[in-house]
Amino acid sequence: LKQPDFLQMTAGIVVLAVFALVRWNLKRRAEALELPAKVTPNGEMRVDDATEADMAERQRDFSRIAKSGSLVVVSPGYTPVRNNETFVLPDQFKGKEPVDALYEFLAAEIPLEARHNDLGKRILTLVSITPGFKWATTHGIPLMLNQPKYAITICKDTSSGVDNWEVRVGWCSFFVGDVKPNIQAGDFRVYMVSENLNANRPVHREWTYMDFRAERTKETTMAAFAEEQAHIAAGGGVSTPRYERKKVTRG
Repeated sequence: LKQPDFLQMTAGIVVLAVFALVRWNLKRRAEALELPAKVTPNGEMRVDDATEADMAERQRDFSRIAKSGSLVVVSPGYTPVRNNETFVLPDQFKGKEPVDALYEFLAAEIPLEARHNDLGKRILTLVSITPGFKWATTHGIPLMLNQPKYAITICKDTSSGVDNWEVRVGWCSFFVGDVKPNIQAGDFRVYMVSENLNANRPVHREWTYMDFRAERTKETTMAAFAEEQAHIAAGGGVSTPRYERKKVTRG
């Protein structure tokens, strides 16, 4: 081959190689972001308020979750303490029934005049198996929600010149698209955070809005992520470079 022909052939091979590499990389990135068919990267979900008949079951859920070390608390008066994959609860919970301790903790953190009458019930409704179960069944996900973690976040908003106490509940877990036996984590994870539970609502409303974010992950443990997201929730909601929850008024 003449030198110009050889150079042209070499250049063509290089272009084809670069094109193939770019295409392969784009495919890999698309696969990395791919979620199961019915799952969107982010969205909103409604969780019905617990009825009086349901409340005993929600209280049992809360007690079990609190005692298992799966609940992280973030508030002006308490900085979360984590021992590997479990969380230490505030002093109000030591040696007490968790449901009673919750109300004692809320009383210590939020002045009575600033605390909604239904705040405790709203928290108990969400720190339960209910949000995860509804999210999974709504999106056609197997009920293999591994390493679920819960969060209660309290922050004081003074931007309006008046102390407004915002309280939210978060939930996160690994999940899978198809049933996989004997796994401890999953190919994906989801995080949900509620609207402000300490706010007034329309009289007719009997549910709580929760925002969620789902993504593929290579992580194998959940506690550090749960703590990180709890701190974010204390500032107003779900927040990542891809999705930032905006404060909105919902009926």
